[in-house]
Amino acid sequence: MSLGLSPTPGPSRAPATPSFAAQRTICSGVLVTTVAIGFAASAMRSATPDDEPFRELDSLITMMAPATVVIAFGLRWLYRRRASLLEGEPRRKMMFLSRLISLAPLEAAALIASVAYYLGAPATPALAVMIAMPALMLVFVPVTDPDAAERREVD
Repeated sequence: MSLGLSPTPGPSRAPATPSFAAQRTICSGVLVTTVAIGFAASAMRSATPDDEPFRELDSLITMMAPATVVIAFGLRWLYRRRASLLEGEPRRKMMFLSRLISLAPLEAAALIASVAYYLGAPATPALAVMIAMPALMLVFVPVTDPDAAERREVD
């Protein structure tokens, strides 16, 4: 499985470190997830015992789930479009980014739904989102490397 990283020259052929753009993307994904969990925790904490359980959070999850799907597929489309204009190693790196950055919004939605469900939110929508988002994330996990044939010809 290739992560879009080129091997370093030399006898060890160990993978190179991710490019700066890849590192920025990974860090941004972690940041987005952390911020999203923080907002969810704030919403949960603001509920009082007299409130209908998690009414506001259920609404948030219901609105957030389709929005994150649209964002994920939009990011994937945008990065794949950019990759189609490139060749060789820059193309492989952009394809790696298209896969990786698309996971962040879906991850955030799944984690927020998981926390809400754990704390006692009703199964619908929390459990449904908690199960559906990882299933959608599978769409972005590469099964085959489309650039493998190109690399074999170069080697």
